[in-house]
Amino acid sequence: LTLPPSRGLVAPQAVGDAQLWLQDDSLFLRCLFDEEQEEEEEEDELIVPLSGVSDVDVKADGQFVILSLSPPLAPTGFAVDFMAEGHRIATLTLSPYMEELRPVLATLMTWLRHLTVRGPRSLGLSPRPAVESFSLRYQGTVLEERDLDLLEDEQWLNDTIMDFFMRLAIDVAAPSKLQEQLYVAKTQFFTRLTACGASSGEKGWENVKTWTRSVSGGVASQKVLIYPVNEGNLHWCVFFVCHPHRAIELADSSEEHPVARNISELSEERLCQCVGMHWYAQSAC
Repeated sequence: LTLPPSRGLVAPQAVGDAQLWLQDDSLFLRCLFDEEQEEEEEEDELIVPLSGVSDVDVKADGQFVILSLSPPLAPTGFAVDFMAEGHRIATLTLSPYMEELRPVLATLMTWLRHLTVRGPRSLGLSPRPAVESFSLRYQGTVLEERDLDLLEDEQWLNDTIMDFFMRLAIDVAAPSKLQEQLYVAKTQFFTRLTACGASSGEKGWENVKTWTRSVSGGVASQKVLIYPVNEGNLHWCVFFVCHPHRAIELADSSEEHPVARNISELSEERLCQCVGMHWYAQSAC
């Protein structure tokens, strides 16, 4: 809930199209829709207990003073008209004029003595403590906070996320005995494997031999090879290469999309060339 720019916080005082004052250990907010409504009934007031204010943060060099409410507050008074049914108020934002900012902060610090108002040092406030960077490590792959941000809607998944979750999914879903017969390639594996062209075959494996030398018997001895593929930075898909049956299975949630289907078919053709010729070379030895 955002209030209009304030005119000061000396109770009761105008705050844009509202009034704000302290009464019975609560903040009272009254919205004035027109001059004739200045003497509104009590039912039009939003009441915020001081004990329910859990945090005060000054943002954008003082343009916004944000009061966090815990637990979130059920709307009362005029706020009922602005909130969807069942929703609660988690933050209350004041937008004071710059010349009023210091009186606003001084008043809040007087009223909310149980809290430390955080904000820029230039305003004489205490900055928030630096937060240690967050990361997740799994089998040599590290997810940073910037990677996790890509899990939000309408974001593109990067190589790190795919590498991390491919290995995590296999460990969670595959039986231990089967895991010994699986090879999960890194996301850059396919790009390097096919770097010499679709018909390069065995030559492509020279590009990735350092990545597979730890696999006993080589990757050709594994029953299942799993390749995540991102062609053209447009779409992720996963290929499962089943060695005993010499079969390649594509897992693609968007295979009905014509562009994704064309990309996947091209990738499958290139993979068949390289993997097929590698199998042939290995069996001929």
